Parts: sequence; C-alpha cells; structure tokens
Amino acid sequence: MRRIAILVIAFTCMVGFTAAQQIQFNYNGRANVLGTPFNGEGQFKLALTNYDGTITYWANDEVTLDGNEPTTAVTFTITDGFFSIDVGDTNIAGMAELNAALFNNEGDVYLRAWFNDG
Repeated sequence: MRRIAILVIAFTCMVGFTAAQQIQFNYNGRANVLGTPFNGEGQFKLALTNYDGTITYWANDEVTLDGNEPTTAVTFTITDGFFSIDVGDTNIAGMAELNAALFNNEGDVYLRAWFNDG
C-alpha cells in the first residue's frame, strides 16, 4: 500500500461569507504511481490547514482537527491518472460539510491531500 502526500495548494478568498453558508470547490489533478498514470479506485484524505499544516480547520472525516492525517478516506475513480473531487460535497461518502466562514480567517487556507492507490 503506497501513500503519497500531494502538494499543498493555497486558497485566498476576498469575499466575505456568512457563518451558515455551505460551499464546495473542485480539486482536480493527476495521480501517477511509479511514473504511470493510475487507473482505478483511489483513496483521498483531505484537510484544510494553515501554511505549515499544524492547524487543521477542516478535514473530510470531520474529526481529525489536530494537524494530523484524517482517519478515513473518500474514494474516487481515477481514469488515465485524472481525478476530480468536489471538496465539501456531503453526497460523497466520508466527506464532511465545508462551511464558507472558514475562509474568513486572516491567513491563507491550504488544501492538504493524501492519496492511497490501494
């Protein structure tokens, strides 16, 4: 079983949101395993953190908010290495609700992702 930490992506939000607003955003990319585009079911663990990952604002499992890797994963089909994930879509098993108020903090918010090819 291989786990790969995926590069952290910054989100800067210029728009103010109300605390009760639920949102989603799309995260997509390529997953290669040993230089070959991956095909099949890939498991992702996702978290929104501060720059160095020591503070977790949100995690897909809704529980791991201590800067560590979430305990459960969400599964997505990857075709020719390409994946697309709607972060915050509660219709996806294992995906917690994402509240827009998270982006009202004074610093940047970063997406941290872990990938497991099973």
